[in-house]
Amino acid sequence: YYKLMEKYQKFNVNNIINDLILDEFGPLRNEIIDTMIEEFGRIHPTYFCILNAIVFEKQTRSEMANFCHIEQTSMSKYLYDLGDLLGYVSEEKRATDNWVKSKKTRYVVNDNFTHFWFEFIYRNRMYMQSNQYMHVRKYINSNLNAFFGKMFEQFVRTIFYNKYPKVSRWWGVKPKTREDVEIDVVALNPEIKEIIFGESKWQDQVDAQKIAEELNEKTKYVDWHNKERKETLYIFAKSFKKKIKKIDGKDVKCVDLKQLTHLITR
Repeated sequence: YYKLMEKYQKFNVNNIINDLILDEFGPLRNEIIDTMIEEFGRIHPTYFCILNAIVFEKQTRSEMANFCHIEQTSMSKYLYDLGDLLGYVSEEKRATDNWVKSKKTRYVVNDNFTHFWFEFIYRNRMYMQSNQYMHVRKYINSNLNAFFGKMFEQFVRTIFYNKYPKVSRWWGVKPKTREDVEIDVVALNPEIKEIIFGESKWQDQVDAQKIAEELNEKTKYVDWHNKERKETLYIFAKSFKKKIKKIDGKDVKCVDLKQLTHLITR
């Protein structure tokens, strides 16, 4: 993809989308469908449906099977092909669970371009086929920032991979209300009972106090060495109105894009 950007001299996001993907002769317009047909032939629609389901946040085996109207017992083969063969999909388990025994598994599309293609091109395939590109561009313009937010959430987790044995999202429910709870980043060091909680916001002028309070509330539902663990809260954003350093006696690290660049280049 980078070679194509260099070949066509397209380095602006809008130019890349318009000329390499949306254009009738764009080299990436049919990239995913061509690859899938080459790999899976006439049964490629099933694989398409599974990837589309994951992008639609149907991320468990049962949700994908129901979405695509296929037997749940068949999912292992499809997910093996998409994950181990092509590298499009990966498993995700909660950081606090036993990754060998836990059945609380979600699946994510871990290739950013593949995710983009399903989010914006495949979802608008009828408009693409009828050359109604203005509708597709409008849809992309309205939703691109939210897409970047999802990718930003995935990206900030990678910062902790080399420092912590277990890094993932965390999800659960509040016991009394059964309301869903999600945390973007949970990183563990079991040896010293250290736990990192993180939230990502692809926004400018983020209210760090508000996000820290919300994140701190969520941490109460994470059952892991509750009485003896050392907690640190991280907030990632483009920029902040005002950074904070503490909440409820816990350290808070507010990381903007400038600091993030420094972190990943050290």
